[in-house]
Amino acid sequence: MVRNEGLKSIRILKFKNMENMLGYSNFNRHENMSGETLREIGSLIDMVQFGPNGDDGVDRRSEDGFNLINELYGLYDGYLYDDLLVLGKKLLNSELSGRLESVVKIVEKYPKI
Repeated sequence: MVRNEGLKSIRILKFKNMENMLGYSNFNRHENMSGETLREIGSLIDMVQFGPNGDDGVDRRSEDGFNLINELYGLYDGYLYDDLLVLGKKLLNSELSGRLESVVKIVEKYPKI
């Protein structure tokens, strides 16, 4: 029962936070993104969600934590959110924020659609 209430609050937070993510650009991930970049995004998502030991990632219930994870997943769908690096620098250690910055620099070179 507690778990269902937690999921309900996450869904409510999700819809509330989607309104805050207004600035983004689109790109064609299928035409531009390499397998290496896809793997790096997946690795970053795992580290952000679960941490290095699988138990201490960012707080997904916080607005910033939810947005960071959502925006990372958005890269798979061809969305680059304007505040992705800002959130990364705010919430991640220097190693992870540096890796995120490298991915964003690659994606920023893709043609926009």
